[in-house]
Amino acid sequence: MECIRECEDSIIKRYIHSKLGFMEYDGKTIYKLHEAIGINSTYVGTYDVKPKGSYDEYIKMIQNHVVGNVELEFALLSGVSSIFLGYIGEDLGLDSNIIHLVGNSTTGKSTALKLAISCFGYPGSKGGLYGTYNGTNNALIKKLGGLKGVPYALDEISMSENNNFTRFIYSLANGADKERLNKDSEIMEKESWLTTILSNGEKSIIRSSNNNAGLQVRVIEAENFIWTKSPEHAEAIQHVILNNYGHLAMEFAEYLLAQNKNEVIRNYKQEKTNLYDELRKRSVYDDMSMRRCSKFAIIIQTAFIIEELLDIKLDIRGIVDMIVSIERESIKYRNFNKVVMDFIKQYVDRYRNKFDGKLKSNSQEILGKITEKEDYTELQMEQLSFELMIKEGGYEDRKIVLKELKKAG
Repeated sequence: MECIRECEDSIIKRYIHSKLGFMEYDGKTIYKLHEAIGINSTYVGTYDVKPKGSYDEYIKMIQNHVVGNVELEFALLSGVSSIFLGYIGEDLGLDSNIIHLVGNSTTGKSTALKLAISCFGYPGSKGGLYGTYNGTNNALIKKLGGLKGVPYALDEISMSENNNFTRFIYSLANGADKERLNKDSEIMEKESWLTTILSNGEKSIIRSSNNNAGLQVRVIEAENFIWTKSPEHAEAIQHVILNNYGHLAMEFAEYLLAQNKNEVIRNYKQEKTNLYDELRKRSVYDDMSMRRCSKFAIIIQTAFIIEELLDIKLDIRGIVDMIVSIERESIKYRNFNKVVMDFIKQYVDRYRNKFDGKLKSNSQEILGKITEKEDYTELQMEQLSFELMIKEGGYEDRKIVLKELKKAG
């Protein structure tokens, strides 16, 4: 009996966890991956996040194949930034980040996503935090449940059966599954997440959705960047990350938890302001830019920490240039009233012969009436014709369109 008591005293109490990332436990913040920081616990869920291979080999790969390649630096930081977002996001009321890489199949998009995921675990679809769009929206959203500071990647948007990603994007960004009933008609506990969702494909997720201004704020779309230099470059990275993974995230989280959280948030807010000032200086900004900077600042702050943690020099200036380029393209589509006006002009021009008759007509061929005034052109349309037109343009609500046009004069 004495021996048993001694054994009991020497046994360290262990726990298990099935959700990944940050949580509050016993009055302190802990971070959970395969093991946990702040509690003696082991993961028992479905994702392969057990570290494999050599930490040193992984860091050597970053130094040899990522540092100096600004696009891959951006991809790596996007993945690791999920930890930063998970740590401060609730304090600041931030949504999950959605980062979608758009480009041809030979640009290295998939390698970039796998690189980002490899910091956390196995960067493949069989058990990894890396899946495809081949599934229903509900099934894909289900995979995000319980992730708070751990990213998830979706490969190749063209595999999706979706023709319109509007609701999907809102669900991803809002970070909560819809309410469901169990077999006893009781409301089940909703799954939630706060993280970075990475995505790629040959088509834009924004232009595959309705023209809602809210979508433009929620998605960072990096289009037509070259992510890897050559097929050999991509192969060299994949060879390392498929055999050495799951190391960097824990080191980053441990570093972050050791910092003063208030100071971390102060630095983040300052970087958000710095980015906004940079966009204004380059005349690449609109009334959504500050909200967009709240997303980009997370990536930049992650870069500063990675530099200190790994004692490396990243091309942060180049990453800011990338952000400016992304914003310049995004503003073209999210400048709502200008885009709507351009669409209406194109629509009227295309159906010009249907705007020459009287407004009141029994003929379905008549869409409206154009009247040339002294210093402007007046367009009159009946409500039904107007609604059909804006529906064709991918706009959901007639009242919002009219309100924005009126606001723009």
